[in-house]
Amino acid sequence: MIRHSIIDAHLKKVKYICIHHRKELIYSIGEDKRVSVSALSEGRDKLTHIKCSNFMPKTMVIHQDLNRLYVSMKQGMLFLFDITEPTPIV
Repeated sequence: MIRHSIIDAHLKKVKYICIHHRKELIYSIGEDKRVSVSALSEGRDKLTHIKCSNFMPKTMVIHQDLNRLYVSMKQGMLFLFDITEPTPIV
């Protein structure tokens, strides 16, 4: 049996997704200028949203050993998030 799940993580188009396998979390960025954290496990949906001020997220990379999320912006900025806790800290 195939199971599907829908998470309303963004208001607009999703641009990039990273998965933290150890924590079972999905990090995504979208055209709505947000970083979204969602859970992979059943019974949990969206955990949090982080607005990237007026910058447009372009791509991101996760470093699972250091618990860091790197998000580059179209305007040339690089945001670094500490993802030790479920709610990322800039």
